Amino acid sequence: MKRRHLLASAAFGLGLTLSGGAFAAGMDHVKACFVYVGTIGDGGWTQAHHTAVTKAQEHFGDKVEFLWQESVPEGADAERGLTQMALGGCNIIFTT
Repeated sequence: MKRRHLLASAAFGLGLTLSGGAFAAGMDHVKACFVYVGTIGDGGWTQAHHTAVTKAQEHFGDKVEFLWQESVPEGADAERGLTQMALGGCNIIFTT
């Protein structure tokens, strides 16, 4: 589990680093969105991913808005969820 948490944190950190251009471009607010295949309390990858999200919330505060959808199956449902998030103004989207 510790390794999964580390991997999730690293992936999230890399994503925020790559999206750091948003702050450099003068944006004072970034919307980071997450589509989870499982539930937040699943004891697996989704939970580890979400633990990293909560740590990022503590770190970035109001500069980053975090939104997520749980239990989104792969396929057409995932595509709909991603489309909704993109149309909803998400600057960066992560999936599990």
